Amino acid sequence: MKLKKVKQAVDQYYQILKLEPNRANLLNELAWILVTNENTEIRNSSEAIRLAKQACLLTNYKNAEVLNTLATAYAAAGQFDDAILNAEMALKLASKSGNKGLVNHILQKLEIYKQKKPQSKN
Repeated sequence: MKLKKVKQAVDQYYQILKLEPNRANLLNELAWILVTNENTEIRNSSEAIRLAKQACLLTNYKNAEVLNTLATAYAAAGQFDDAILNAEMALKLASKSGNKGLVNHILQKLEIYKQKKPQSKN
């Protein structure tokens, strides 16, 4: 990713996930890439939803960052009610943990989702 070789990085994520399919952090990272990347050949909101849901299951829906990724993916797919629901769950968890940066990020996204705008980049 740091070398701007996103396609190769995505391929490597999938290779690692074949060997270790229950790594929530990798599922989340790959979902984030698929939903926020500017390259339309890489962007895939439905796959990002699938991966983020899997990461949420593995973390028992108790990880604010993973829920934020799922919300972002839902918004990118135009599923704003689901985006709002997951963003609100992420906001509660981020607030409880005291992660002010993530709280502010989610609050900004939540307002955008309520306006029915995907705004999926970072």
